[in-house]
Amino acid sequence: MGDGSVKVNPMDLIDYGAALAGDMADAQGQLVEPITGISQHSAAAFIHLASGAAGVFSEAKTANAIIGRNLQDVQAFLQDVGTGLQAIQSASTVMAVAYATTDGESADSVGAVAFAFADGSAGAPKGFPTKGVSTMFDDQMARDAAAGRNTSAARAADDPSMLQYATQTEVQGGYLYTFADGSKLMITTGTSGSMFISNNTTTKSIYKPGDKQPSSIVTTGESTDYSGQPTKSKTVQTAGDDGKYITTTESTTQLSGGGVHVSTTTTGADGKSHTSDATVMSDKPVSDGTGLGEIQKREVQYDSKGSKEGQAQSGM
Repeated sequence: MGDGSVKVNPMDLIDYGAALAGDMADAQGQLVEPITGISQHSAAAFIHLASGAAGVFSEAKTANAIIGRNLQDVQAFLQDVGTGLQAIQSASTVMAVAYATTDGESADSVGAVAFAFADGSAGAPKGFPTKGVSTMFDDQMARDAAAGRNTSAARAADDPSMLQYATQTEVQGGYLYTFADGSKLMITTGTSGSMFISNNTTTKSIYKPGDKQPSSIVTTGESTDYSGQPTKSKTVQTAGDDGKYITTTESTTQLSGGGVHVSTTTTGADGKSHTSDATVMSDKPVSDGTGLGEIQKREVQYDSKGSKEGQAQSGM
């Protein structure tokens, strides 16, 4: 205001934070496809091997590497922008509460601002409510608790040495481990396929104390298709407050012609899915076992090493 005072509508700050979070999520979703496209198209333009090609030019490898480095820089920048927007969202909520529930002196104090952008260790301003609002740090802690990541079962899923402290019960396809804090971890394995196709999976289901439904399920697999191409996959399912799972699956296939294909699919609690695919071809021709380069193969094929002058120039 002209007299040096500040007029604040706390609800406008809260609405601003909520809108910022929604816009950020929409923008991140829209960026997935173009970023994947850059990776795919640059690989196809610079290091994809055409049929009968002798190899990839060194300049093309350099160009592709520069594009890859720049793309990584852009992705790191976007991640930092997302973190900054999350902090601003938390700050707007904290400041709105500070103005709405405390007096003017504490509302604009350095402590309130520090708390808005810090991890919560500085302590909340006087009068800050304990229910109904949260910071980014609080939200992360809540997500960890909801997913059961703070339980003994979750830690044992990453550290098998902890299984020795659990009570083991045999179940179909594996074992159920019950820990002192009441959490449970069920590990099952499966094998399927034929002489041409194989599929081996391991599933780890984490149960929070007293729950009958897993809070999270992680399935890892290794398979080989009929052409001999190996694929490694990982599927993570996390239950929401409504019991519905958000599922993310990533698979990586080593292509028989050289290169790697990566596919990522995310399915929300509403059942809607989004998939991104990327294929990166190898910058080296697939060996035929002879140990000969393309020029040497042609020499064998045509029984020729060129003219004597040419051999002298090349040191042959």
